[in-house]
Amino acid sequence: LLAWRVLLEVTGRIVRRFIPFQSFLITTKTPCHKRHGFKSWSTDTIVAAILRLKGLCNPMAIIIANASATLSFHFIKMAVPKVNEKLLEDLEVMGFPKARATRALHYSGNTSLEDAINWIVDHENDIDIDEMPLVDVDIDVESSESFPITEEMRIKAQSLRVQGLKSKAEEEKRLEREREKERIQAGKRLLEAKRIAEENERKRNLSLRQAEKEEEKRAREKVLRKLEQDKV
Repeated sequence: LLAWRVLLEVTGRIVRRFIPFQSFLITTKTPCHKRHGFKSWSTDTIVAAILRLKGLCNPMAIIIANASATLSFHFIKMAVPKVNEKLLEDLEVMGFPKARATRALHYSGNTSLEDAINWIVDHENDIDIDEMPLVDVDIDVESSESFPITEEMRIKAQSLRVQGLKSKAEEEKRLEREREKERIQAGKRLLEAKRIAEENERKRNLSLRQAEKEEEKRAREKVLRKLEQDKV
């Protein structure tokens, strides 16, 4: 029997299983808690396994056929990047949320506290500054024995690849639309705040001018009364 070691990272845990040649078995720790068993390595079974795994447990699974017709499984998931734990702790002690501190360390090069703080200052108005950063994590599982790769398998593999890229592109477009809406709303709020500030300033200036006019009027009346008294 040919044994494969599968390293499949799901929801922060690494699941290790040995898969014999005549039995395809994947167990995941995702909320679906499904165990998928397949009795042969036919094209349809392999493709069905990936499709079921993709549908039930939601990693992006793509079948890749290389020049030697070796079969590989390529899993892609998003995970929080590793950062310097000491720097992260220092930032949290300073009062920064964990997500913001992690994002700052990741994007500033994970080198120093000063760089991370400078990054936070430069990006404090970012909409996603308090969202935990995510990076792609690729896990490849490859067989040591060649399998016949049919045209049907290549087509379905390409379909999975295109579907994954399309989903990612659509998600990026959705996020960009949301960011654009937020920028527009922020612009409107800024303009409204500026209008209110200008209106308040105009009212203050008007009140000051009115007060000055009243003062001038009282001064003139005082002078006139003084002149009347001098005549008498």
